[in-house]
Amino acid sequence: MLARSANTIQYQQKQKDGTRVYIKKSNAALIKALAQKEYDQKILKTIDAEERRIRKFLNKYNPNSLLEVYDSMPEQKGIFVTKYELTDEEYAKMWEESKNNLGRIEPDEQLKELGLITEKGEYVRSKSEKIIADTLTKNNINYVYELPLRLKGYGTVKPDFTVLNKRTRQEYVWEHFGMMDDSIYVKNAIKKIEQYGKSGYVQGRKFIATFESKEAPLNTVTINRVIQDFFQ
Repeated sequence: MLARSANTIQYQQKQKDGTRVYIKKSNAALIKALAQKEYDQKILKTIDAEERRIRKFLNKYNPNSLLEVYDSMPEQKGIFVTKYELTDEEYAKMWEESKNNLGRIEPDEQLKELGLITEKGEYVRSKSEKIIADTLTKNNINYVYELPLRLKGYGTVKPDFTVLNKRTRQEYVWEHFGMMDDSIYVKNAIKKIEQYGKSGYVQGRKFIATFESKEAPLNTVTINRVIQDFFQ
């Protein structure tokens, strides 16, 4: 405890019997320990009060209240209403439809000749891309294949997958680099990743990259780990 006498500051310690004794300034270790103890006690008291407020709020909070407004309307009226709040599934469906309408390019003959078709009935360029696509579908994760994207100073690219986390509404670009044995391929891949970064697609935030080589092929364990980290 602090006590002021004229221009002098004195430190006191409360005893068990309620009396107070002065602490010499030279006993800085004791002053520090008592000050820290008082601070810690106030912090814990404040945290406890905030926790009670949060619990009180959560007991009354309904995360679906806005959705329930629409659900409570008669169907005959609801069909004329534009909803302001969408369920995760509704948002994901609208997202995928809008992306496909933005300019997704239809598969060319060369792509069709590869004969690699996903569970969604799409043609892809490699077995690894098919594995990624089918694993996303299995986990009910919405994606668009090869949606054109313009990178600053690089031009238009077609990322392997543009993927949505429907819970957070966050969108990711997922590129798979599958020829890491080839030095020229690696050089181009590094350059491409750098350009993604300059356009704001940073690994771990808006950009996901997976890799493989002949000795270390892509496997579902790796894909599921990515899905768990970014989409669940």
